[in-house]
Amino acid sequence: MPSEIPNCIIRAMNLYDNDDILALCHDAFMYLGDQVNVTMMKIDHNCLHVAEDIDSGKVIGVCSGFNINTKCATFGEYSIAPRYRRFGIGNLLWSRCIAHCSNRNCGILASPKNVFKYREKSGFCVIPSRKLVQYCGYPHLFMLNKYHEDCDFEWINVYNLPDVIAYDEQVCGFNRTQFIQYSIGESSSVGMMARDIHSGKVMGYGIFRRSNQFSTIIPQPLYATSVEIAEALMYNALQKFAGFDKVFMECWDINTEATTLASQKLGLENIKTLNIMFTEYDIQANFGNIICNSPSQFYPF
Repeated sequence: MPSEIPNCIIRAMNLYDNDDILALCHDAFMYLGDQVNVTMMKIDHNCLHVAEDIDSGKVIGVCSGFNINTKCATFGEYSIAPRYRRFGIGNLLWSRCIAHCSNRNCGILASPKNVFKYREKSGFCVIPSRKLVQYCGYPHLFMLNKYHEDCDFEWINVYNLPDVIAYDEQVCGFNRTQFIQYSIGESSSVGMMARDIHSGKVMGYGIFRRSNQFSTIIPQPLYATSVEIAEALMYNALQKFAGFDKVFMECWDINTEATTLASQKLGLENIKTLNIMFTEYDIQANFGNIICNSPSQFYPF
């Protein structure tokens, strides 16, 4: 730890900071897609702030405050390099993100030990009973359904993108055109959708991302009208990735089919359970269709 207060500045993230931030989050055992920060910056340019050590030029801290729309925001990507902690750098980053997301209903995921701090000191007083469970491990892909007799599976492209956007809005309640469009444009991600062969309706979709944790793939989000469709989406999409070992999933505990898929069928290990907290009101969604959450640093569904 430095013996003196580090000479640092707080500033908005630049594109060239992404590798440093991925490494910082990797060391903090935080899982995120390797290009998701760039995607979110395209939607909300100042959603990520970093602390930079002026002497070394290194990024030593990061915090995200993402404006979902004019009424709602989410905090999430918060990490300080261990040797730079206890100098107030985290408070400076937090204050900058709070200012960016002002006058909105804000959400945050908190470990059990941090619930009291966020409730009493930061005003996150609305605490729903549901919890987000994180799973990771070597998946038993042979256990998954490889197809669904009532669905065709398509890679997401410019032709079927409007249908995917409409389905996504039915599940989460927000129009996320930019999020989906930019996500499928990431060079390290793939998007797949399921379409009912009789009605032509979208029955589910997923965006699968390479992560900052080596050889780990993250479905963010994975939405489907049934867990069987979600299994087929996951199995077929993962065939696009060469050399991956692990899968990381974030599932809401109120969707028991999703947690069963992660823990029992895929055999992943429960590594963390988080409380969701809001400053004004709970943000609802169709959690029965949410098999895996969107990037939880930015969306609470």
